[in-house]
Amino acid sequence: MIIALLLNVVTANAHNRSESYSNWRLQELEISTIITIPSNEVTRLIPLEENYTSLGAIFKKHAVDNTTVFSNENKCQNSSAQLLSTSMEYISVELQYSCFQDKPTHISYRAMLDIAPSHVHFAKLYSGSDLSQEFLITNATGLWEIDQQKKEASVFSFTEFLKLGIAHIMSGLDHIAFLLALLLVAGGIGKSIVAITGFTVGHSLSLASATLGYVHADREIVESFIGFTIALVATEFFSQKKTSKNLTPYLFLIIMFLTALFGLITNNLSISSASAYIGIGIFSYCYLSTSYQIKTIGSKQSLYLLFVAAVIFGLIHGLGFASFLIDIGSSGASLIQPLLGFNVGVEIGQLILIAAFWLFAHFSRYRISKSIQSFIAGSLCCIGVFWFISRTFT
Repeated sequence: MIIALLLNVVTANAHNRSESYSNWRLQELEISTIITIPSNEVTRLIPLEENYTSLGAIFKKHAVDNTTVFSNENKCQNSSAQLLSTSMEYISVELQYSCFQDKPTHISYRAMLDIAPSHVHFAKLYSGSDLSQEFLITNATGLWEIDQQKKEASVFSFTEFLKLGIAHIMSGLDHIAFLLALLLVAGGIGKSIVAITGFTVGHSLSLASATLGYVHADREIVESFIGFTIALVATEFFSQKKTSKNLTPYLFLIIMFLTALFGLITNNLSISSASAYIGIGIFSYCYLSTSYQIKTIGSKQSLYLLFVAAVIFGLIHGLGFASFLIDIGSSGASLIQPLLGFNVGVEIGQLILIAAFWLFAHFSRYRISKSIQSFIAGSLCCIGVFWFISRTFT
């Protein structure tokens, strides 16, 4: 089961769930929307198109075909559809609808939902300049009603964000891979509790700081660093078994320096981004060197160092969690309730995964040899390196 997972995640889009977003604006008998979707999601539509032109053109046609606005039982006319932007990251299209007899009352949105049943769409409806309603659209969602009478915005509840948090980490294969690597390194239950606690503290701090606007991080760098942390922790599994000082810390430092240099040469990284890569390289050197020295110090000191390292890893992964909330437009000082719900959901999902890992390890502890553990750690390291390189240079 684990081997199959490891083989499949290499080709998966590990961190990003299947998601899209839209902002709707209601003006009397007309309504318009701007729909934004990651470009890689649109590639799912290519096999359905006989005459492939561009991702932007494909999604514009798909959005028009799968969006219907109603005024009571009458369909409103799609008066305009235009492609706003196409990039390596996102595609945006604008749709406009005219309802000639009465105001819009219902909307049917099915874009991507039949292609990717797990797809989630987040929609915000504005009446003039005021946020009126928020909608969470899944494959099970039918028509969503435009409530013209509401005086206060109807927004996502704590429970909805809690569910999103659980679903987010359950579908975040890179976070699952990191947790597995962390548990492999920690070994016993006591050390695992310390490691997971540190990871939780770290990602809670950075998730809150980034979502509330106190910290701003480059999304692409964060995603590549998440892949790097998987490779780094998986490598530590082997470093712990060394009986003498090894050159692995120096190797990681050199790799990060060369990656930063090559990124600058190819214009994939700015000077500030390259500096961050070198900084992570220095951290990896210190981390792996400390991992070797932990065997010679007391248990309390080793637990303290494990906790601090897990906090640092959590800070990086928390920035990845935050990008999800920022994407759906949930940021700012009013975010306390959804932020808490999402974070609690992440913790619940994390505990479910840890429990599953531990149950599997417990019932098969006499069957999992050291060689299989080494194979899993090596596979995780390779996957982490793949994600790190691909996210840095694409």
